[in-house]
Amino acid sequence: MTDAPPVPALAAQADRVQLAAPAFISDLHLNAAQPATRAAFARFVAEVAPRFAELVILGDLFEYWAGDDDDDPLGRDVASSLRALSARIALAFKPGASGTRAPHCASSAARDARSATGR
Repeated sequence: MTDAPPVPALAAQADRVQLAAPAFISDLHLNAAQPATRAAFARFVAEVAPRFAELVILGDLFEYWAGDDDDDPLGRDVASSLRALSARIALAFKPGASGTRAPHCASSAARDARSATGR
């Protein structure tokens, strides 16, 4: 007997990452006009997220479009904290509707974390 070919509808699931103990955040819409939200995110990244095996960021992390050439201080701060977190846990990012790309260094941190953990 030969193995049946994969079902086409399931082919996209072949490279899915298996999550062990994820934390999910979504649609934070971080921006300079809401310092309390920024501070809460910083506390979450420093104190809560390290308790999990992975952090999955879904949707609009920033209120604005943040691209590869973003040089906003908020973007740099967030990228720096995510890069530090990526040394401890795996990160994954799914863009949202208004922020179609993560800041380059945050994306790099997530990619590096997946490479380092084999996920």
